[in-house]
Amino acid sequence: MNGKYLIFLIISLSGLILAESGFYFLRTEMTAKEVSTAQTSYLFSSSVGNAALNPASTMGVEKVTACVSYKILFEDAEASLFSISYREDDHQYGFILSNLNISGLKAYDVPSDEPIYEFGSSNLIAAANYVYKFSSGINFGVSGKYLFEKIEYEDSYGFAGSAGIFRECKFVKNLNIGLSVNNIGTMSKLDEKRTELPADILFGLGYIYETSFNMDLKIGNSTRYLFNDGETENYTGIEVSYLKRFFFRSGFRAMNEGMPFSTGIGIVADKFSFDYSFTPFSDEEGDNSHSMTLGYALK
Repeated sequence: MNGKYLIFLIISLSGLILAESGFYFLRTEMTAKEVSTAQTSYLFSSSVGNAALNPASTMGVEKVTACVSYKILFEDAEASLFSISYREDDHQYGFILSNLNISGLKAYDVPSDEPIYEFGSSNLIAAANYVYKFSSGINFGVSGKYLFEKIEYEDSYGFAGSAGIFRECKFVKNLNIGLSVNNIGTMSKLDEKRTELPADILFGLGYIYETSFNMDLKIGNSTRYLFNDGETENYTGIEVSYLKRFFFRSGFRAMNEGMPFSTGIGIVADKFSFDYSFTPFSDEEGDNSHSMTLGYALK
């Protein structure tokens, strides 16, 4: 079997072999590219928006990048993100601001058909990211985050950090390897209970198959171990590009019964890019999720 196709087979099968995750209805997939590839785009497409998955995978060839994202998770729930990065030689600096709002939550004091009132909740994450590229080709990145959450009248804040390494494998061309530890930190108490951060360790493999007729095929697989739950999640994504300007993407979240699949498209025009993703909810009573990202890059 051709070696390139064997790599694709190994990465795809690992998504099924390692899948032992439980069901998590909401995950913090923010950019459209990240959503449509089920959290694997960081393995083959550099962006400062990748900092939440692996801080070292954010360094690209561009000098300046910026993007805004908007995502509808379900009815009465929406998320937004703004990111910007600046690269100088072997150093890259980035800033990410993301927000999640949920409205229409209902409050009851006794079992009833009508709530007493409705309220909302919001989460804010402000993160600074730094990456250094060693002469050996290894990227090392760290990210520091300020976290704030508010539910009805109660609020809390905290700090968290992430660190990761990322590089192209020396032995197999176009094979990327990433390893990161994320969300190590603490929150203040919300009312009387302290929120536990979803600390994890994430390992991923990504491969880029370049053809002679202007089409590239990319595949990635990520395995996340959740420290608090003692469980494993697995994600597999693909991207097909033509002329590096037109993109089709799809992703699979193993064992996610609510939103296992995503799909999306992308277009690059000069310095600007637009990405869109669609995630159907498998239950007829659930809401589908949409995400859009507008990006700018200056080389």
